[in-house]
Amino acid sequence: MQFLDDSGFLDARVLAVHGVQMTPADLQRLGARGTTLVTCPRSNGHTGAGRAADRGLLRRPACASPIGTDSLASAPDLNVFAELATMRALAPSVPAASLLDERDAAGRARARLRRRLRHDRAGQARRG
Repeated sequence: MQFLDDSGFLDARVLAVHGVQMTPADLQRLGARGTTLVTCPRSNGHTGAGRAADRGLLRRPACASPIGTDSLASAPDLNVFAELATMRALAPSVPAASLLDERDAAGRARARLRRRLRHDRAGQARRG
């Protein structure tokens, strides 16, 4: 991560994926540069790379970490709700609403991700 940062690569336009091997300093670095980190819990479990819940990714406000889905090579389907259910099972202490709420750092990252992928009219998940 330091090499990428030192080379000027990390900024708000970068979308990092997985990040389960990142250190707290790496996550702080991503947050400082406005880089969004997407975690894919079922893929991470399938490959044995690690778990976002174990690394505290969901509780790091400095580095927004929305939940995404990976490829069919590492997950049985591309169902983001199944990803959310998996993350909920892996991190039961994290309030379910915080996985969807756009008022927190992760929610703002999801909104940025939708805009970046040009899905800003795709809808939003909200409480209620």
